Amino acid sequence: MEKVMNLNMDDGMMKMISDLKSMQMVTAKIHVKRYYHEAVALAKKNADRFLPYASYGRKKLNYEIMIRKRRKAIVELVMLMCEDDNFSVINFTGNMDRRFIDKLASSMGANSR
Repeated sequence: MEKVMNLNMDDGMMKMISDLKSMQMVTAKIHVKRYYHEAVALAKKNADRFLPYASYGRKKLNYEIMIRKRRKAIVELVMLMCEDDNFSVINFTGNMDRRFIDKLASSMGANSR
């Protein structure tokens, strides 16, 4: 979450954040790799709902970002993060655009697909 909060907050970014309806976050400090792999598998199982957007993977750090669209609008973003001792799921809903998501992904070190 620290990386999310360190985004450069220019006027455009503040406008994008004001278009969000909600943000939910769940974290775990045990069984982190298992939870991460189960969450990725669940997202893939729901591929008709969530589209892969970006990912980043190394030995000690993994991120997956998936989006849900309604028509052409991005209305939901799910970010799965796994570090050595921490697993997090962050869910954003609202009106998002690719600039917001790209800025978020780049702050995490993710590579867009």
